[in-house]
Amino acid sequence: WYPRPVYPYPPMVSEVWYPETVVIQQQPPTVIVQPPPGAPPPPGAPPPTAVQPQQAPQTWYYCDNPAGYYPYVTTCTVPFRAVQAVTQ
Repeated sequence: WYPRPVYPYPPMVSEVWYPETVVIQQQPPTVIVQPPPGAPPPPGAPPPTAVQPQQAPQTWYYCDNPAGYYPYVTTCTVPFRAVQAVTQ
């Protein structure tokens, strides 16, 4: 600041200047994780509003290690593989 008003105003007040910074905040992408078909609903999920007849799943998910089908085997050391459903 100047000790008294100066007219006309000087073209430059200081040799030091700071560029205007603009901060842009981006939202992280929305990730939706869906369980395999036929998986039980997560705990605390609301019950379905309309009761619809359940159809047999067309695809089962098999784990080689430990051997078994989902949801009986909940953790698998290798990725589950899709197997065609066989009805008897």
